[in-house]
Amino acid sequence: MKEVTLLTLLIFCIFHFCIAQISKCRRADGGADIDWVILYKPPGEKRGKILVPAAGAWAGYPQDLHNANALESVSGTHANKHFFAYNNVAPGVVGVKTKSNSKGVVILDATAPADAAAWIVHTVPGYPKPKATYTFPASEYENGHLLICLTIAESQIEPIAAALFMASPFIHYNDVPEAEVKTRPTLRKLLNGEAAIMPPFSTKQNIGTQAGASVPVQIFSKSERSKYEIYQKIISKQLKKTIKVWSRRDKKLKANCKIRGRQILLVSSPISVDGQASSLEKDVTNWLIPENGDIFCAVDKPYAISQKYEPAVAVCIQLANIFTLFNTIAAKLLCIFHFCTAQTSKCQAADGNGNVDWAILYKPPGEKRGKILVAPGGAWAPNPADLENPNGHSFAKALEHVAGTNGNIKFFAYNNVAPGVVGVKTKSNSKGVLILDVRGTDSAAWIVHTVPGYPKPKATYTFPASEFANGHLLLCFTIAESQIEPIAAALLMASPFIHYNDVPDAEVNTRAALKKLINGETAIKPPFLTKQNIGTQAGASVPVQIFSKSERSKYEIYQKIISKQLKKTIKVWSRRDKKLKANCKIRGRQILLVSSPISVDGQASSLENDVTNWLIPENGDIFCAVDKPYAISQKYEPAVAVCIQLANIFARVLILDVNVADSAAWIVHTVPGYPKPKVAYTFPASEYANGHLFICLTIAESQIEPIANQEDQNMISQKYEPAVAVCIQLANIFARFNTIAANVDSCL
Repeated sequence: MKEVTLLTLLIFCIFHFCIAQISKCRRADGGADIDWVILYKPPGEKRGKILVPAAGAWAGYPQDLHNANALESVSGTHANKHFFAYNNVAPGVVGVKTKSNSKGVVILDATAPADAAAWIVHTVPGYPKPKATYTFPASEYENGHLLICLTIAESQIEPIAAALFMASPFIHYNDVPEAEVKTRPTLRKLLNGEAAIMPPFSTKQNIGTQAGASVPVQIFSKSERSKYEIYQKIISKQLKKTIKVWSRRDKKLKANCKIRGRQILLVSSPISVDGQASSLEKDVTNWLIPENGDIFCAVDKPYAISQKYEPAVAVCIQLANIFTLFNTIAAKLLCIFHFCTAQTSKCQAADGNGNVDWAILYKPPGEKRGKILVAPGGAWAPNPADLENPNGHSFAKALEHVAGTNGNIKFFAYNNVAPGVVGVKTKSNSKGVLILDVRGTDSAAWIVHTVPGYPKPKATYTFPASEFANGHLLLCFTIAESQIEPIAAALLMASPFIHYNDVPDAEVNTRAALKKLINGETAIKPPFLTKQNIGTQAGASVPVQIFSKSERSKYEIYQKIISKQLKKTIKVWSRRDKKLKANCKIRGRQILLVSSPISVDGQASSLENDVTNWLIPENGDIFCAVDKPYAISQKYEPAVAVCIQLANIFARVLILDVNVADSAAWIVHTVPGYPKPKVAYTFPASEYANGHLFICLTIAESQIEPIANQEDQNMISQKYEPAVAVCIQLANIFARFNTIAANVDSCL
């Protein structure tokens, strides 16, 4: 297999000093030098997968790592090949402790004027053994390992030494001649065991491979005196990118999405290395790639809090081919969003075939399609395709620029349960996307929805299968780009978790509130609530009001903000806690709770599985979608309500309001032992002999409080006992009972 490089060939020749004058990465047959090699050996595998220059894919390693059959013709010692080796678990060394975790070899050719060297970086303890028969530690086959070889010019040895010097690796073998060492001051310090005692305690070194088209390599390193966490504080900061990390982790250092554009996303276990499985239980490698770019980094320390106080080294290779293959491995983590290759930045018709001013989709629990209402909003209609389908329905088309890349369509996305992000906590419950066309076309759309983990940017469009069980609401507004700033002002108050943004700085810098929102700023001065007015883009623009509050505002958004601003009694569909009840204290601004279940144009929905929160006034033309349920907790959390003023929408939602929960009944009667709760209905047989009266009053729940417990017969003893009288003022009832009471005893 001449096309496949054997990394063992180089290591074998270094540590056995082969006759061939090898001090570069080599092909399998030893017939040619090669610029770089990467070998990934998943747990339990004896061969693994190898990647070499010009190869577009991983290749199977041709033999077991302990096998030296390919090296039978290589033997003896060559005086011109010299190296030093470092390993925190050095072969043959017992009882030595070091905080370094670095493992590797630097080789050079001392023959003048040869400029030949190689740097091997790997993860294998006790490997390789200098001056001993080549082998691979049998105990390490069960673990996942990574081996990297870089062919370099000898001029690159000094910057490599500078990076290693900062990390104080344990050097267990060195035969580099003094003549080579003394011309390199940092190498001399490194080999002499000196340590960095003066700041700075971190460094970045730039080297390159030796090929004509040199591959850039960055080396980041820190000493134990540096308290920086290497993944975020050094690598992500230097690369200025969000990074996806494959590494064992502790229980303290989590995924970190606080800094937009410099987030730490953790690749899910297990992974597949070209068909060979690897999991964090057995894989000791630590590597990362940016969210987008062309860089691959191997790190010598796991993603754990302990590395803040220990030396660490990261070797980052800038080559698109390597990045692409590791990006495929890391496919389980995609913290981005998804839009279309066609230039769509407006809401779409029900079938996705044409622009519309607005669209509302209500998907009841258990349904895969739901009902859709589009401008002008005559009636609910069945959604024409399952929501997981990437074609054939309104929201798949409106979001298609998330799936592909279009240089003219940009967006930012926010979701408190962002796709691919684990362990991030936020008090916001807002979910949505804002899209704009940057060509100078005044075209934008704002999508507001309730679906966790949806949609995924830069991934094939789909709908989360787990969310079909729940009821969801999706709203889309086609807007002019002038409306982006007031939307941003409303969102800024609520601090949503923005997990993707590619809106150009030129668009952001002209919008002050948008800039603050994208940069993660929060409202720190009052007022801590806002009302913003926008409109859709159609000639007959639909007015939209956005009410939002920050967590610093202690107002309950339903009554203290929405009902107060609308100056109306409102009917609320929402999950609720046991503390916040229907509220009828303020006439004209009451809170009435819609009873469960409801019917969405024939499709049933109940509060057990419907996660939507919406309201309409008792009379009017407004529909509001709220991002927080009707619970006392939202008094202390940010919240956003989007209210659409359109009679057609109000009318369509009004028909969902089959029952308002502000309904009660009071039955007053005279029958002892009647009725029996929770048993089959019956009337006491012994009471048929007596006369009885039954009164039933349908009342508002606000009337419950004044009602007392029980009345009694008209007897003198009641002077000293509690009693109740219920008086109904209605002429019709009076007339009937007046007829009954025609005969009365004289007052004489």
